[in-house]
Amino acid sequence: MNSIVTLTDVNKTYHGTTKETRALQHCSLSIEKNAFTCIIGKSGSGKSTLLNAIGGLIQVDSGSVLVNQQELTKMNKKELARFRRENIGFVFQFFNLLQEQTVLENILLPFDLNNEKADLDFVNHVMKYLQIDDIKNKFPCELSGGQQQRVSIARAIVGKPNIIL
Repeated sequence: MNSIVTLTDVNKTYHGTTKETRALQHCSLSIEKNAFTCIIGKSGSGKSTLLNAIGGLIQVDSGSVLVNQQELTKMNKKELARFRRENIGFVFQFFNLLQEQTVLENILLPFDLNNEKADLDFVNHVMKYLQIDDIKNKFPCELSGGQQQRVSIARAIVGKPNIIL
């Protein structure tokens, strides 16, 4: 089996002030390399929690989260941050663009965080493909929602991550 993601018996409960919410209960999942996988379910069914667990954005209560041969539940915050930067591209629901940075600066942000040099030919290719090359000097507040989403997608792709969530 050539899995890039393997969850085994994962549990996650959120403890609110008035009640507990069990977001993941005995969740097991395997995703093969080079697969396109959709997580489908009604609102509140645990989709975001599942993606956040795979992305190392949250700690699960129990179980195993193995991503690209790395056990995320055994990593500390610093190790998780590095793992995310080096392995995972995120396309967030609300874009998470930095408002004081241009489109190009937002796209290049992961390289800046890793002190790496970007493959500018690939960055330009991605921007052209996503039809945002003509707005690279604009700020997020000057963009439509669709343009902001494409900037977020570009930022997730340009680092050539192993996984895009």
